[in-house]
Parts: sequence; structure tokens; C-alpha cells
Amino acid sequence: MTRDRVRELSSPQLFATTFAGREWPRSLLSRVAVPVGWLALLETSDGRRRLLAAGEDPDADDADRLTLVRDSSQTVRVAQDRLDARDGHSVSAACELRVRCRPNEDDLSAFRRAMLGRGDLPVAELESAVAAVAAPAIRAFVRQREAAALVRHDRRGDLLDFLRGELKRFAFESGVSIDLVARADFSSRGLIEQEALQRDAERRLDQIRAREMVEQAALQATQRRLSELSGVFEKLQTAAAGAAGDAGRWRELLPTLSPAERGRLLENLWRLTPNRSVAAAIVAVSGMELVWLDPLEPNNITRRLTLPDDLGGLRSVSYCRGSADAIERQSDEAMKRQSELVANNVASRAPTMRASEERARMEGSDLGVPPDSAHDAPSRAPTVREGFDLSVPQNSAHRAPSRAPTVREGFDLSVPQNSAHRAPSRAPTMRASEERARMEGFDLSVPSDSAHDHAPAVLLVGAATGVWEIDPDSGDVIRRHAVPDAGRPRTGFNAAVRVGDRIYATHSQLGFWWWPIDDPLNCHAPLRPQNGLPKSIRAVADAGDGRVAFAADDVVYLYDAAREQLVPRTPLGAEVTHLACLDGRLFVATARGMILHDRLDGSQEVWEVVHRAAGAVESLAIRRWNDLLELVIPAGMQGVLGVYPDEQVAAGLLATRFPIRRAWACDDCVLALDDQRERLVVTNLNMPQRSGRDVPIARLLGRSIQDACLITQRRNSDAGVKPARPDRNEA
Repeated sequence: MTRDRVRELSSPQLFATTFAGREWPRSLLSRVAVPVGWLALLETSDGRRRLLAAGEDPDADDADRLTLVRDSSQTVRVAQDRLDARDGHSVSAACELRVRCRPNEDDLSAFRRAMLGRGDLPVAELESAVAAVAAPAIRAFVRQREAAALVRHDRRGDLLDFLRGELKRFAFESGVSIDLVARADFSSRGLIEQEALQRDAERRLDQIRAREMVEQAALQATQRRLSELSGVFEKLQTAAAGAAGDAGRWRELLPTLSPAERGRLLENLWRLTPNRSVAAAIVAVSGMELVWLDPLEPNNITRRLTLPDDLGGLRSVSYCRGSADAIERQSDEAMKRQSELVANNVASRAPTMRASEERARMEGSDLGVPPDSAHDAPSRAPTVREGFDLSVPQNSAHRAPSRAPTVREGFDLSVPQNSAHRAPSRAPTMRASEERARMEGFDLSVPSDSAHDHAPAVLLVGAATGVWEIDPDSGDVIRRHAVPDAGRPRTGFNAAVRVGDRIYATHSQLGFWWWPIDDPLNCHAPLRPQNGLPKSIRAVADAGDGRVAFAADDVVYLYDAAREQLVPRTPLGAEVTHLACLDGRLFVATARGMILHDRLDGSQEVWEVVHRAAGAVESLAIRRWNDLLELVIPAGMQGVLGVYPDEQVAAGLLATRFPIRRAWACDDCVLALDDQRERLVVTNLNMPQRSGRDVPIARLLGRSIQDACLITQRRNSDAGVKPARPDRNEA
């Protein structure tokens, strides 16, 4: 052997080699020893064997044989797929074994005979030889065990013992031993899928159990709440019996309760009073999209609508009920009492009315009856339609539809505007009857007789430069109302409302605008900012008497559509964030947390503070329970409050875990939006506690929302009102 042969031992690809003794280099001046990291076995011609460690001189004769093997372990990788475990799952295995030649004479001699037939043994050939015998053993190891036991636990120790037992003959014949199982990774896709199915089934079962627990807890909470209110009910029944059975007059019954009982009653009043208007859907604005949610399952999106960018980004959404929905259905008992009141009032005033009419005819007055009417008396007979309507028939030749005489909270017997005479003799009687009807707790308002009495319900969506009209049932776009030459405002229309045959909307940069419903291109702006003032123009509401109320900075304006007249009220000293009108009353929320009240006719002459909140109040919703008025407002960390302005009392309606920014309400539902505009909270009559159901709306949509509203419908839709609940199949 030459020096080149020795240098070959430095190759990392060589594991072992054997050659004759004469090939080992010799020198007279120096000795050539076994290299570091190698073992040598010297076998003489007479059969003797000698083990040489690194650094020893073999001193071999020409007839001797030298075998050199690396004195370290070698890694052998064995990978197999589609191995069958005992439970039938297919398993993949990836193992790393550390093998070496045992450093003794017998094993090195056996290794030479079994593995070094060609003189040299590369590392790759060693790995192939070991893997060929280890693979069946690993297959047998997997077949004897469950897939879960292989995948979930460390099996290196067990595999090492198993391989040593299975490869005992191979180790004896080849002199190769397995020192260590460095890696034993087992995986099973079938097991993972099965476990995923099991987890899903368990999750569904947990949900079913949780739902049952929630329903049981809700039932128990309802029973407990009813038990707590039993004493309150007994007192109310006693007081109601003393008040001739008129149990709907809450203001007269509340004083019979203690302050604690009164608070519990007010918290649950919306659960006890029959519903007239119920939630059919929740609509939210996010980006350029409208989404419909089911109030009973608010995490379900039932419909999505993406609007075009013709009018710019979306800012707000509001629901305008149809004219038939706006008529609130009264109970049979209330209607009966109201009819009796009508009969009594008419009978007591009959002589005065006949005398006044006769005197008016003698003076040539026009009492609003058409000249071709065959029977004057029947045409003037008082009728009840949620109030007293003594107006003349619709087909009168002398009536102007836009000025049809209607009754707002009492008798309105006024003649047309161009009449030369009126009937002043009946005014005191009319006012007395009106006051008496209000004391009885009746809503005497009737719908307008305008051409838009049967206008359908719509969604008004405020955009950057206009307002969209959307069908709440189908999600179809009805029409668009745009502001010409609006440019690119930074914000959008904050609120919109339909009053009569017009749509009114407010925009902090563009001002207060209105459009005729049937003529979207004909637009008008009664108020537009000049030199940046006013800075904020928001909130708009139907005043109920033909006028429209809206806010600009700290001033509330009343716009008279008939006279095209804009009248400001007394400044409040704080920015108005929201307002609402009902029964001739105006309620205002401010950025300083005040809720103020005034009469629309100006008779009060000063703003009355009915509630003070800790922070800004950004929304204000009104509900009425017979003769008791309730203002629903957001209250930050307090959740949602119900404020009763006539009682100077506030009660909690909805408790939340995070601050509430805005709130909406109808008779059977309260909806709240958190201060980050990322979560909605919905509570309804199915939830007896004051906590609602959280809806991670931002996570569902991928972005926060701008605004939301409730689509409502009458409790009994026998009046031909199409329910506004969207089809669950449409999404």
C-alpha cells in the first residue's frame, strides 16, 4: 500500500476497507500508525487476530490482512409510507438510526466477511444494507401498535429495543450494532382527519349542551324574575282595580310602588307590555356594503348588498316605515274606551256644534263639505282611526289633498286655508276634548291624507354626496338622490328621513338638503355652511306636524316645508348629537351628555334637562308604553339606559362588558354598538337577563361598521304590510 491508500481513509464517503499486509506503507526511518478515528484488525496467516487502536503500528507481514473501520457511529435514515397500524390507520414513519461496528476482534472479523466483499464499503452501501433489514422491522413495529400511540407519544426507546430484538441475527452475522434511535417520527393523516371529525362532533355536542344549559338558565332566570316581580304585579293589580281596571295607565300606577320596585318594573316594562312594532332585521353599513342580520340569530348574515361608488363612501343608514306600518295598532279595550269617549264628547257638544254650524251657514262660512254632498250629517259624523277624524270624504271636489284637514291629538275642524271664515266657537271645546284624551293616555294622531299615505317602507343610506333609497325586503336599489357639484367631501350624510313626499338629509360639509321622492334631480338646500360654519350638521327627524327638525352645532332648526321657512330654536350651548320628536315634544342629546326637552309649539319657552350622562350621548331612540314615554340612550360602560323624562328616572336596559357608543330600540329588541364600532350587542324577549348576545361584526365583515338600524314591522301584519324580514336563503 502506498501513501495514497492512507490518504483515501480521509474521505468522508468511506466507512471501512480491507487489504493485504504488504499494502501497508513501510519506512526505515519512520512508522506509519493507524489514523485517528479508525480501528484496525490484523489477521495473520496462521489465524491469529489482533485489534489495533488509533496510533498503533500494525507491523504487518506481506501475508497478513488488515481491516480498517471507522471508530464512530454512522446515521442511517429509514423512511416508509403507508404502514398499517393495528387500528387500520395508515402511518408514515421517518427514523434515524445510529449504527457502528463493535470494537472487538470477533465482530470486526464478521464485519469483514459479511460487508467487505469488494474491499471498500462506502457509507451509502452501509446505509442501504442496514435500511434493507430495518424497514421490515419498523413495519412490524407499527403493525403491533395503535396509530394514536405512535403519533402522540415518543417511541424511540421502544423502537430501539424492538430493532435490537428483530435484528439480532443481522448484528451477529455482520458485526453491526444499533447504538441509538435518534429520531422516530410517526404521522397518520387518517388519524388526524378522524380526530378532527371527533372534535367537531364533540364541539357540536358541547354547543347543544351549552344551548340547553342557556335555555334552562334563561327559563330559570325568567321564573326568578317573575317571582321577584310577583309583589309588584300584586300591587299593580290592586291599584288597577281601584282605577276602574285601566291597567295601561302606568304613570298613575307607578306611585303605588316603592323606589326599588319601580326600578325593577321599569327595567322589565318592555318585556311586560304588548308589542306593537317588532324587529324583523338588523342592517349595518360597512365600507360600501349593507348587510342584513337576523335579530334572533344575529351572528347569521342573511343578505349582503354592495352599492356602487356613484355617491361615494357610505356613512349612515336609517329605516323609514311604510305609511301602514306607522299606524300603531291599539288593543280592543282601548279602542272601546276611545269610542265611548268620542260618543260622550260628541253628545255633550252636539247642541253647540249645531248652533255654531247654523250660525256659520247664515254668515256664509264654508264648513268644508262639498256642495254636491247628499247628506251633510253623515259626512261630518265623527269616526275613530286611532284618534278623532272628522275630515270630509276623499272625493270632495273642494279639498286640496296637500291640505286635507286631519286631527292631531284631538278635533281638527279647521276649514281649508283659503276659507274666508272659521268656526271659533268650537275651539275651547276642541282643546278641552284634546286635553281629556291625552289624560286618558290615547294616541289621537292619524296618518296624513297626502298622496303618499301608502308609501312603502325604505332604507335611506347616506353616502358622501347623496342618499340611496333601498328596498328593505329585496335589497334592490329604488333610486338615488345626489347633490350636484358636491366635489369630494371628507364625510357623508349623517342622517336621512322621509316626510310626506320628500326626503330630508343632513351633511356637516354640504348642509341640510331635501329632494322630492318622485323627482330626485330636483334638490334644494335650505341651509348650507358658509366659511366653515356651522361645523356640524347632523340628526334629522319628522316633527309630526309637517315640519322637519335637524341640528346645526348647538342649534335645533325647524323647517316648515309648506312655507319653505327655517326657524332656529334657542341655542343649547353644547353640540347636538341626536334628536327625536313625538307627540309635539322634542328631545335632544348633546355632546356634553345632556338630554333636553322642549315643546315643538314653543309653549315651554325653555329647554328642560331630563337626564345627565357621564359622556357624550350619540343616539336617542323613543319608545312609548301606553302613557309612559321612554328614551333609550347609550351610556358607555353602563350599557344602555332607559330614561323616563316625565318620571325623572333612569333604569338599566342592557348591561355590557365594554363601552356602548350608540343604541337603537323597538318594542321587542335593543341593539347597541361598542365605542370601537367593532361589536354589536343584541337583546330581545328571548333573553330574560339584561345581558345581550355579542356579535363580532368587524370580524365577520373584515372591517368596522359605520352605522346600523333596525327594520321593524307591525306585530300583526293583517293590514297588508309585507314583512321586512329577509329571506334566510339569500346571503
